[in-house]
Amino acid sequence: MHVSSVKRIALFAVASITANLCTLATVQAAAQADSVVFSQGSYRVTKRTDTNGEWVYQLADNSVGSYIEVHQKGGIIRKYVVSVNGVHYSVYKEGSGNPKMMPWPNRTAHGTFTDAQSTVQNLFATDAQGVMMTLNDGSGNAMHGMVMARLWSVEQTGSDSEGVYIKCYFDNGGSPVISNIFGAFRDYSVYHLKANRLIIDAYVQNKANAIFGNAGWGWHPWVNVPLIPIDGTQNGARAKCSLLLPASSIALVDNVKIPTGVKENVGTYNSGYYDFRQPRSIGTVSVDNYFTDLIAQAGYTRALFIDYGNKVRVQYLGQYPFYPWMVLYTSSGGDFVCVEHQTEEVNGLNTKQNLISIAPNSTSAKGRIIMLVDNDTTALVPTQIARSPAVCESGAKLAVSQNGTVSYRLAADSPVRLSVFTPAGVLVQDLVRERQAAGSYTVAWNRRTNTATTSPAGAYVVVLQTAQQRLARMLSLCVLR
Repeated sequence: MHVSSVKRIALFAVASITANLCTLATVQAAAQADSVVFSQGSYRVTKRTDTNGEWVYQLADNSVGSYIEVHQKGGIIRKYVVSVNGVHYSVYKEGSGNPKMMPWPNRTAHGTFTDAQSTVQNLFATDAQGVMMTLNDGSGNAMHGMVMARLWSVEQTGSDSEGVYIKCYFDNGGSPVISNIFGAFRDYSVYHLKANRLIIDAYVQNKANAIFGNAGWGWHPWVNVPLIPIDGTQNGARAKCSLLLPASSIALVDNVKIPTGVKENVGTYNSGYYDFRQPRSIGTVSVDNYFTDLIAQAGYTRALFIDYGNKVRVQYLGQYPFYPWMVLYTSSGGDFVCVEHQTEEVNGLNTKQNLISIAPNSTSAKGRIIMLVDNDTTALVPTQIARSPAVCESGAKLAVSQNGTVSYRLAADSPVRLSVFTPAGVLVQDLVRERQAAGSYTVAWNRRTNTATTSPAGAYVVVLQTAQQRLARMLSLCVLR
């Protein structure tokens, strides 16, 4: 090769590298650039693109300095910042936000359901690029719908009496896999921000010529525990946080978190461990459970998260009976709490309970959720978690020894169900399910589950259910033999 040719190639390579670096710099600069989309009074809407080239809209109320950020992927609010007592707090957990679960909330058993045409639909279908359209929860159940990983569109931004707003949607016309399962639809989310109040409206437009009978959705807000001050001192801690959940019943589940159809009163089940009808400390609570029979006032249920250390209260108001189910998800020592409003029960695609039916070429009713953040915590006093003893006192009708031996006494002939659950309410094994005569009985639990596996060391709850009453006792497995 001639020297001159080598020089030309070298110069071309340098020029190409320089051009590419300039292009990269331009892309990175564009990813950080904000453009004003709407401005009126204290309200302001700006738009930028992130490093993936996807849009991010920020809606701000500059009268208090609050704002939300809505991302194109999932139409999700990723950030929610409020101002309380002169401090700005980040409400949502970084990277999680408040995703929408649609066309079903939470889990669908085995990732399948039978539609109105008696066709078995597989929710684990993949698109043309081989990408699965939903999540697998690790136990074979389809998780959290299909819209949170899709790219959304914005129809409108502006302001009205309820604040500055953005109206965004996902149209499944560009996703034949979803439309083949659920029909043609457009899923809408409308967000309003006014001071420290966030309003979330959701509805679905059925674009098909057939009834959309499988509609349902839920919201999954990841709230920081404690809230995170952006420009102030952190005075909070998980031990200083409490929760109120206006639910009277808990839904029992099987070993893969699918409801069994059995509901229990939160006041009596597991000695009230799941009773949050009054503000209660969540310092050591570990829960991933489904609640219903909600307590409503003036058409809304009201759940409260109270951060006593930072003196901040978060209220979740869910339109009722539009959202008749709630999921509570938090872990002992974790930095989050999720209070999830749902239009239907978990596994609703299979149980057909509370599904929303939308006529052809029609739009569903709107379901509203309101989040209010303020400093009104003075009147609320948290209570501690009630726990039952590991062994009953003398004379009780149910006693549990730590070697797994269960003793109980019946005062009269009765149907009996004696079961072992995890503290989260997951059924481990049924020990007795039959009618028995009055008298005393002893049953040895061999630490096996209904699926013939061995239970690990840890805490369990033994529950005796008769026609007359229900008793629960804690059991701690420390050593496996």
